[in-house]
Amino acid sequence: MNRLVYRQESQRVELVNLSSAEATQSQQSEESVQDFVLRIDDRSDRKFKLNQNDNITLGKQMLEDNVYRGAVLEGIPATYAQTVEIINNIIPAKSSLNPAQINEIVSLKRAWEYVLNKDNLTTKATAVNLVLVKEIHAIIGANMNSLNPEQVGNLRTTPIFVGGVKTHDFGIPVADEVQSELVALNDFKDPVICALEVFLYLCKKQMFRDGNKRTANLVANFLLIQSGAGLISIKEELVPDFKVLLIDWYDNRNKKDIMNFLLNRCYIYNYVGKAFLD
Repeated sequence: MNRLVYRQESQRVELVNLSSAEATQSQQSEESVQDFVLRIDDRSDRKFKLNQNDNITLGKQMLEDNVYRGAVLEGIPATYAQTVEIINNIIPAKSSLNPAQINEIVSLKRAWEYVLNKDNLTTKATAVNLVLVKEIHAIIGANMNSLNPEQVGNLRTTPIFVGGVKTHDFGIPVADEVQSELVALNDFKDPVICALEVFLYLCKKQMFRDGNKRTANLVANFLLIQSGAGLISIKEELVPDFKVLLIDWYDNRNKKDIMNFLLNRCYIYNYVGKAFLD
């Protein structure tokens, strides 16, 4: 049986042939994933080097990178230089970007500003909940041509199609069920594991008509920053591997490999002065 596997030694996604027994073993249960993440995380102690203010500073230092990476993740064809100009309220000269794409980058900037706002971090509940998710989606979706005003910040009411997904049925989200499932994710006491679980849940739930990955990324980073636990940031060159692993998570419930990938390639937590390690 051929399966896509994230190889930690090569730090790449590879197509490998697995025996039936290996394939079964690779289907990690929900309960075992937490132990797996704790085991592969090589920090000798789990006391974070950041406090919330440090984490806000780190997020502000990476604002341009994170807005650009969020645009790339959604297929917006902006260069880094164009993204920086848009963040600084400059319309890029000789750009092929249309006004809708420029507005979506502006919305990403505003969503990151919301996440990095000290008042929001201290007044919002530390536990993830549906209200927080909808508030962040409302910022992200405000300028999306793919959404009408009634769909911004509100759960979708129609079926959704996700390219590349073959077997997973996304269904129609029900508010009470989503709220209960989000509350259950708060049982993960380690803030990094909790944020990763929330990120993957929101990606897979596809709660909104569009903007789900962007929302998932911002909600996960909101939770990390609240706890002074770092950032999740997917670099441009990692987007193809991330999308392959995401579809594997949708279709095959293979959470192990995408957790491994996010923690080892996309998680930033060291901070010394004005420097950080990615």
